[in-house]
Amino acid sequence: MRKIARVDETQKEIVQSLRRVGAFVEDIHTLGKGAPDILTFFRGAWIPIEIKKSNKEKLTPDEVAWWRRAGIFPIIAWDQSSAFKAIGLEAHSVLGIH
Repeated sequence: MRKIARVDETQKEIVQSLRRVGAFVEDIHTLGKGAPDILTFFRGAWIPIEIKKSNKEKLTPDEVAWWRRAGIFPIIAWDQSSAFKAIGLEAHSVLGIH
């Protein structure tokens, strides 16, 4: 029996950050079978994003299989900056950091 996936604080923060810059974000983590945590639409493109607690956390075997079936490289975010990069934004320009 598969355990129910939880949404942690990292995911909540990333989703809020992406929505603040105008991205449409759909939470799909409950699909299971290795599907990414969120599906994002920004500037005409759909971007599936897997969210991890840190850049050291690895994909599970199911997640690896999903990305292989999709035929694309995994897009992984672990903080606001990596999430912005995943949708093609530079964090410093969005956050006003020079």
